[in-house]
Amino acid sequence: MEVLLDSGRLRQLKSLLLTYLLAVNAAANCDGPPKVQHDIDLSEDSMLVDQYTEGVQLSLICVSGYVRESGTGITTCKNGEWTTTDLTCKKKDCGVPNPQPHMEFDLSQGTLFGATIRVLCDKGYSLSGIAYKQCYDLGWFGKAKCNVVVCKAPPEVNNSMRSWNAEDSPKYGEIIHYNCEEGYTLIGNSSITCDENGGYTPEPPECKTIPTEAKIPTTMTSSIPRTSKTETTSTVSSATSTSHRNKFATTQAASTVSSSQEADSGSWKAFEESVTSSTSSFREVPEINANQNQVSAPLIISLATVFLVTIIVMGFLCILYQKKKGLPSSLRNFPVHVAPIL
Repeated sequence: MEVLLDSGRLRQLKSLLLTYLLAVNAAANCDGPPKVQHDIDLSEDSMLVDQYTEGVQLSLICVSGYVRESGTGITTCKNGEWTTTDLTCKKKDCGVPNPQPHMEFDLSQGTLFGATIRVLCDKGYSLSGIAYKQCYDLGWFGKAKCNVVVCKAPPEVNNSMRSWNAEDSPKYGEIIHYNCEEGYTLIGNSSITCDENGGYTPEPPECKTIPTEAKIPTTMTSSIPRTSKTETTSTVSSATSTSHRNKFATTQAASTVSSSQEADSGSWKAFEESVTSSTSSFREVPEINANQNQVSAPLIISLATVFLVTIIVMGFLCILYQKKKGLPSSLRNFPVHVAPIL
């Protein structure tokens, strides 16, 4: 009987001991996985662990977009709590995007994970694709390309020829030249340039006909031969000297006739007045301005001809008058010299 009691108590004691041990072990386990920062997470192997008992170790890693800066990333369940991890993470740096022709980037937001940059094209180039790039875990996302600006076909100008004959349209910076056809004048600029907006700068020129009035030269050159100042002065002096000699001869003859024929003084006076009048008409010819550089040769020839004819007429009248009045033989033979005009 006593033996049976002892075996029953023994089984109860074992049950109590087992319960105590289970309670102690349960108090030493961790309730769940460790709490981590936004940039840290469990590794794939640690995520498969479902019992967080005393002494269990888990591995921590940096999340996407971050890289390990320092630390091992190991945490251990100890006395129901996880030890503090020494892992430090930082944002990934995408760096400057690969350069492309005629492309620039606005890096004011930086190049770290999550940053956004703007794509810029050089002058004369247009953007095709996405205007912004964003830094992700795998690098920059967003494709863009800068294409050269293409202008429409060059405008045609009436009555002109242009230098652009290619089938392709002009590109930014290319120049088109214009030449007017014969008989037309170019108004405006002779060339235009394909600009960054797809237009042309400056405006195309025009080819217009030349007005008839514009074709007449403003300065007309006289076809009359010109003589130098020295030749003009010499000619005028010679003509004046000849005039004086003829005047002296005529006046002397008139004075002699007047002294010998006082009875016919009235008739001779009239003749003298006619001679004086003819001589005076030559003296009344406008004087040649000394400041003039050129004198018309036909004008001088005309004056000399008039003067010569006048002298010849006066000599002829004088001879007729002598014969009519019967002057003495000494006066009849009075020579009347007519000086030739050279």
